[in-house]
Amino acid sequence: MENTNPVHQRALRLNTDAGSGTAEMLAQYQSGRRDFSRASLQGSNLIQAFLRSADLSRSDLDWSNLSGADLRDADLNRSDMAHVQLIGAQLTKANLSGANLAYADLSWINLDEANLAGADLRGANLTQTQLRNTDFRGANLEGANLTGAALDGATFCRANLQDANLFGVNLNGADLSRSDFSGADLSKTNFCAADLCKADFQDAKLRQANFHSACLQGANLRKANLLGVNLRRAQLRGGDLDTATLSELKLRGVNLPSRVDMTAVNLAGANLVDADFSEANLRYARFYEAILDRANFSSSSMLDSYMRGTDLRGSNFQDCIVTNIYLTDATMPDGSIHP
Repeated sequence: MENTNPVHQRALRLNTDAGSGTAEMLAQYQSGRRDFSRASLQGSNLIQAFLRSADLSRSDLDWSNLSGADLRDADLNRSDMAHVQLIGAQLTKANLSGANLAYADLSWINLDEANLAGADLRGANLTQTQLRNTDFRGANLEGANLTGAALDGATFCRANLQDANLFGVNLNGADLSRSDFSGADLSKTNFCAADLCKADFQDAKLRQANFHSACLQGANLRKANLLGVNLRRAQLRGGDLDTATLSELKLRGVNLPSRVDMTAVNLAGANLVDADFSEANLRYARFYEAILDRANFSSSSMLDSYMRGTDLRGSNFQDCIVTNIYLTDATMPDGSIHP
């Protein structure tokens, strides 16, 4: 007897061994059907397929080839797409929330305004991908390659980006709060005006990164390489930069209202040779055993800063507020040791 159960019909299993299943699905799509949820399409060849607005939620598409396919507005929620090829595909506004895209090739595709919240993108190739205003909240992007991706306005709140490659990408204005960037390559990345509140950058490569006007309150930058970073107008209140490398640091503010806020920041053991802290707010900052050779603190506020054991040879403190600084065992600008 024919099974007329609607749940069974919705969970239609398409046999793709000889390609007949994909041909059948595409024919049904042309006839007006859109619901292909829970379909079994493992290893299918769907190159340049037109499946706009199709429902492929919870479908099995791993190891399939959808390069050049049109999947705009498609529902791929919780689908299994591990190792899938989507090179050059169109997925604008597609729903990929909770999807498994581990080790998928997503290079050169358009995912503008797509929903990838909670998706698994471990080891995925996202080079040269369009990801403007894309939602990556809670997504796992560990080890993913995002070089050359367009990420303007993307949301990465609580995303896992450990060991990811974001060399030189533009994250201007992005929401990256509480994201994990530990061990990631973020050299020359643009974080201008980004929300990085409580983000984790431990051991990250941030050489020449741009944090202009970014919010880094409570961020963890321990052991991060921050050589040549731009922190102009940035907010680092309560940040942890313990043992960070920050030589060639650029902090100079335009005027007092826009000066860098590093209140209570932890810079213990940091390499700050030639760093420019002019006009910065360094109240309650911790510089324990930091290297501050030739650092510029002119016009900065250092109320109650902790500088025990620091090396301050050649540093500039002109017009600096130095009330209640703790300088025991510090090497002073003239080379003497503070008692």
